[in-house]
Parts: sequence; C-alpha cells; structure tokens
Amino acid sequence: MNFCKYGFRGLLFLAVLFNFILLATSCGRKSGPQKDYKVPARIISLAPSITETLFALSLADKVIGVTSFCTYPPEVKQISKVGTFMDPNFEAILTLKPDIVITLKEDTKVKDFLHKKGLAYLAIDNHNIQAILESITLIGSACGKGSEAELLREIIFAEFDTASNMTSIGDSKSRPQALLCVGRDNVGAGVLSKIWVAGPNTYYSEIIDVAGGANVIIDSLMDYSTVSSEAVIRLKPDIIIDVMANMSKFTPEQVKKDWENLTMVPAVKNGMIFCLTGDYITIPGPRVVLLLKDIKAIVAEYMGKIS
Repeated sequence: MNFCKYGFRGLLFLAVLFNFILLATSCGRKSGPQKDYKVPARIISLAPSITETLFALSLADKVIGVTSFCTYPPEVKQISKVGTFMDPNFEAILTLKPDIVITLKEDTKVKDFLHKKGLAYLAIDNHNIQAILESITLIGSACGKGSEAELLREIIFAEFDTASNMTSIGDSKSRPQALLCVGRDNVGAGVLSKIWVAGPNTYYSEIIDVAGGANVIIDSLMDYSTVSSEAVIRLKPDIIIDVMANMSKFTPEQVKKDWENLTMVPAVKNGMIFCLTGDYITIPGPRVVLLLKDIKAIVAEYMGKIS
C-alpha cells in the first residue's frame, strides 16, 4: 500500500473504524477456544516483534515466555525460552501455564496445538505498516492496555505521517530506485550469489516510499524473492541497502565490498551501497520508526550527492 498516495490520516481513520467494529463485535474474545474472558496475567510471546510490543505497552511483568530470538529489551534475557517461531517447544509452553499465547497468523502449527490444548491465543499480522499498527491495537485490547496501545500507535503514526509530508508524492520513477537485500549466500566472499530482496508488498517497500525513494522491485508477487547479480544489473538501482541484523562475522565494509564487482550499476558507481546492522531492522514492531529514520538518511544522502 502506498501511504503517500492515500494519506496516513485517511488510513488511520479507516484503521480506527475497522478496529472499532472489530472490538464492538468481538470485545473480550480471544482467537483461541472461548472461556470467560479475563485480562491475562501470564503471557507467552512467539515472535520478537510481539515481545517488543508487549514491553512497549508496559506488560513486561506479565511476560513469562519468549522465543530464543527475542533479545530486546535486554530484560528478556531473564525470561524463560520456549523455542523459536519455526521450532516452538510445546512442552515448555504447557509447563508455563499461560493465560494467552500471542503468535503470528501464519504459525498454523502452533495455533493447531494451542487449540487442541484449549489454550487461548491471539494471532496477529505484521507484514506491512498498517498491519503493525493494527497488531498493537489487538495486543493492547487483549491484554488490558487499550489506551496505551492507541498512544503507541499515534506515536508511530506521527513519525510516518511527518516523513510522508516531507517527501513529494510524485512519480515513483522520478525517485531514487532502491534495492533492499534482506539476505544472501556467501556473504564476505567478494561475489554475489542468491540475493533475497524485499518485494513491493512488504513494510520495507512502504518505508522506502515514505522516506522519499521507490522500491526497484515492482512486479514480484512474493513478499521476498531471490534475484541474481545479472538481475541487479538489469534493475539498475540507484541505492542498494543490505540488511545485516546482528552481524558478527563481517564488518559493513566487507558486506559492501561484495557488491563492488557490479561496476555498471548506478548504486555501485556512485558509492550508494549501505549496510544496516541494527538489531531492529528485521523486526516489524514498535522500533520500525528507527528503520524509517535510517532509510530517510540514506535517501537524503543520495539526494545531496546528485543535487
């Protein structure tokens, strides 16, 4: 969804209206088996973005289980681990006796297990910015933090609204064309092999758009797909953003050096290759505003260089 085209305030109105209808028709209900509803005192999170949202809503004292990939804020290190999103530890989940388990909507294996065991769960979506905002509302409503959730939404929304107002809408072809790499083979080898890139329906693409750029990947039906170095040459991105969260084996310079053989690509010619290493850049939660600031700075640097 193009936020610049439709306007954040219009989208916020629609989102609030949708959530009002949703809450009015299902207030007090949970995604899992229905029982008399009570505000959960024992919560398990099965994704880093969910964990960060729970902490941002001042629910830290109620979080009793998180995944092995949940590392922020630092306090989560003291919380019991229940495996990973792809490989949850069902025995650990049962042992912790949660009032509610919050997971992602695509996690069918976990949802089936929780349903069979009669455990309440909430399944949320966070594949784009609007879904991230709606997930905050849903988590806040389910956990007795509705007012805090709406405030957090407004803070995040304001950051995107301000950014979108500072960038001209214009034709996407007139904006710097950005390729955002979310992973690849043979990092640090000095050559490019499989390159996983963010497609047009991802929150990464929306952030690029709000920041004043345009995703060079426009015709992929997949959220994340692979391209070859030859495809990168054909796409001719003005900016290359290589996402390397929690990178430990390689320096940003080594990561960027892998691209340097593509000398005919504008981003390589103009030194517009960037490596992002923050621990938040792959987590579609409240800290998504930090990623927006990163990409805004990258676009601004490009515009300053060509002006």
